[in-house]
Amino acid sequence: MDPQDLNAETPETPAATKPNDWWADAILTAGFVACTAVAVGWIYPPLTADEPAPARKSALTSPTTVSEDSRFGVWTSPVDSHRIRTAKLASSGIYAARITFSVDYRTAEGIVVAGALGEYSATASLQDGNRGQAVENDHSCQVQFEWVTPEELKVVHKGPCGEPANIAGEGMLTGSYRKTGPHAQPSIARSDCSKLRFNEEKLFCAEPGLGVAKEVTAAIFSEAAAALRTMNPADGGIFDSAENAWQKEIRRVCLAAESSPENPNEGKAACFTQSFDARMNWLRLHTGLIRLAQFAARTPTAMTRYSDALARYMDAHGALSLYLPMFTKRLRSILPSQEAEEFEEAMAHRGPRDGLFQSGCGSLGCDQHEAAFEINPETGSVTVAVRKGQRISVYSLEGESADLPAGVEQWLQARSTRVREINYKP
Repeated sequence: MDPQDLNAETPETPAATKPNDWWADAILTAGFVACTAVAVGWIYPPLTADEPAPARKSALTSPTTVSEDSRFGVWTSPVDSHRIRTAKLASSGIYAARITFSVDYRTAEGIVVAGALGEYSATASLQDGNRGQAVENDHSCQVQFEWVTPEELKVVHKGPCGEPANIAGEGMLTGSYRKTGPHAQPSIARSDCSKLRFNEEKLFCAEPGLGVAKEVTAAIFSEAAAALRTMNPADGGIFDSAENAWQKEIRRVCLAAESSPENPNEGKAACFTQSFDARMNWLRLHTGLIRLAQFAARTPTAMTRYSDALARYMDAHGALSLYLPMFTKRLRSILPSQEAEEFEEAMAHRGPRDGLFQSGCGSLGCDQHEAAFEINPETGSVTVAVRKGQRISVYSLEGESADLPAGVEQWLQARSTRVREINYKP
């Protein structure tokens, strides 16, 4: 070999032909991809001796298992032979549950009428330790619950919950519940009605649903009467008499209702059904207002809720609002029986609905006979004004020395130039 060839530069091998270089590039690329995957969360880094394993999410917070959790479903808590508390829980997201509480009624035949004596639904927040709670905005209603064991749910209920027309009174939902499932409804056996003597008996025998509605209405009336007696015990007898009068009236009207020859019971059954429904709705609302008034009397923060509910009731029922238990005692002391009759006649045709202030006219027209009244929910004060021709009488416990409610004051000012005198009583 020529010595000059030894001193000559060796030509460089192309990069693509070096085996070690392409292997190093592959390792670097794989490392870059792995770091990127860890950074964006595609994969998790390996655990070190100092790093504990990630905690497993509980069934209440895991979006993949929340709907399968055994704590959801139907739970019941019997109160007595006729009343049953029921709680239905279902998933409503990762940290929430949709919960429906009701006080159901079981008839003598074993038929369960859900929510007949009260119902409340809300989205409850789920907490650690198998606990949860539902709280309304003004905190007047609070329901706390805890799964003590997989088969026992404990509930503590404070304050009136739900709408006044179907309210769950304070403590009604408190109890220990067991996992059960939906209520089993028995089949109603058809009876032989031909041997019965009276038309009403035959009708209720042929239409078993009427018997259920009648029994449930009686149960709701008992709840209403009990609530009334806690506020105005002296009015219990009056309430019972009014119930008896209502029963006699619907029997008289409904048994005389016309029906088709093909179905002689159709009109009568429809009349009773509508009457029972209307009576139940009114009794629920009446009872709800009593419970709200009692709660607001000792919980000032609940006064707005009670005032709003009372205003809606007055818009719907007018002067009937004055005969709620929280106002009757005061009304009787300022409005004697004869004046009460004149007032009711003057309110025969109501004007625009205006919540806590209401006005109306009698059958002879507003110029001859009209009236107005206003209620102050915070004090239970009632002010009534009755106009007959050129004279207006104002009935109020506070008398002329106190400021009149704003609604009654404006009503009087609008008529001051059209009457000769305004008298204040007592």
